[in-house]
Amino acid sequence: MKLLNIFLFQATWFLSVYSIAKNYYILGLILCLSYLSFYIWVSKNKRKTLSLFGAATILGIFVDTLLVKMGIVSFLSTSLVPLLLWPLFASTLSYSLSFLRQRYILGMVLGFWGGGFSYSTASSLGAISLNQNFILSLSIIALIWSVALPFLQYLHTKIIGDEKAC
Repeated sequence: MKLLNIFLFQATWFLSVYSIAKNYYILGLILCLSYLSFYIWVSKNKRKTLSLFGAATILGIFVDTLLVKMGIVSFLSTSLVPLLLWPLFASTLSYSLSFLRQRYILGMVLGFWGGGFSYSTASSLGAISLNQNFILSLSIIALIWSVALPFLQYLHTKIIGDEKAC
């Protein structure tokens, strides 16, 4: 299940971001909603899963708004797809990233590197624009993600607990 989770997440993330870059917003929306719907459908506790997805979406609104207000990132579309990438990512915490459970320092490290890498990839594909110096932008994103991922881990633990979501 871990391999399926990471494969579906990565494929959906990449194709959704690529669809934004190519102005195929509806494709990204369909991909994200299909993935999330499938995940909820196979979930053991749909209420907890929906709660986690809602919390991840709220965290995403906060983080992405902060990055926009700081002038670090510009989203090149008004699509909902970037917002849906947050619960998409949260879905990995029960399976492919389950090794992070209760390992907040490791979450900080992974958030630092993975967050910057994700935004860098989205920028390279043309889905977002990094408005500042590339190194400065990625450094700020990395610092924010080094807090955001452990917080998402904490939310996962509080909402889902030690059980698997599905």
